[in-house]
Amino acid sequence: MARAQYWRDNQIEAGTNWWDEIRANLESAEIVLFFISQGFLDSKFIASDELPPALARLEKKEARLIPIILSVCGWQESPIGKLNIQALPRSAKAVLNWDDKTEALLNIAEELNKIIDKLAAKASSESFSQLAGAASTSGTRLAMNEFQETFTASSGQASAIADYKDVHELLHQLKFECLEMLKVSAFRFPERQALRDARNYASTFRDKVDAVAAIAERMLPPDPYVKMISASLKTLRETIQTALDKSDRASLDRFIRVLESGLATWPTGIAIRVNRAAQNLRLPDLIAAMDSIGGRLGPSVLDFERGGSAEPAQPQTGRSRERARPVAERGCGVPGRRGCA
Repeated sequence: MARAQYWRDNQIEAGTNWWDEIRANLESAEIVLFFISQGFLDSKFIASDELPPALARLEKKEARLIPIILSVCGWQESPIGKLNIQALPRSAKAVLNWDDKTEALLNIAEELNKIIDKLAAKASSESFSQLAGAASTSGTRLAMNEFQETFTASSGQASAIADYKDVHELLHQLKFECLEMLKVSAFRFPERQALRDARNYASTFRDKVDAVAAIAERMLPPDPYVKMISASLKTLRETIQTALDKSDRASLDRFIRVLESGLATWPTGIAIRVNRAAQNLRLPDLIAAMDSIGGRLGPSVLDFERGGSAEPAQPQTGRSRERARPVAERGCGVPGRRGCA
């Protein structure tokens, strides 16, 4: 869950007030996970101190409370169970009751990721709606248009850089996972073992060629150099297939020679294009456009951490910045308390 800031009470630092930390996270988390076991239900501290604020925020629709059932217990009769909240894993079947515990944990992770994605999409939509409302003057609208144009151009260059780097990595893999291995097999080709090895390396080669072709097709605008590499590799794919089908050593030698020649120059050409795209990112222009918008909006800025409400900027501590989209886990971890699952 890279999009979420995860917190549990065993992260409390020595020398800090642990209850203040727990309360602060319960009051700021958008998702609260309760890991349900008999120990959880028996904990008086959880029932009297932790559960009430979480339920209060749930009632106000400020947070989502998700029970995760670890073991069979009478949780349906607890305050959480009586709220008819959908629990995890699937069908609220306790994790310890699954034949395959890994499948249960995977189901939990998949469902949590779906929830986090929905919350992130909603927060983004609300934030941009607030930003549009804040752009009430022509000057601000002009600054926002300039930022959008610069951002679009920079995004295109960033995508190109990512594609170029993917191609560069694939060429590296072609050299060491295919070419060098086939050169070894060529000494004994077409002996049975050498032919078997060559078929395996050729299969890897075909996968890499398909990956390069996919990148060449998706790049916008199309890059003639990447398309040239892709076309050359497709031709080589036919050559290696002929060598294998006919056990033809001459075709294999030709394949190795041409591929080695290409791999000696193609990565350099891709590296040049990466550098060129990086120079065209226009990061200084992007920063200047952002500063222009910020200056025109004045003290009323968007608090993206709270899902898009416009309010005066507040000083940010290191800890508060970490809670951009917090997920708090409750149910175990603080010394001196019962409830460890």
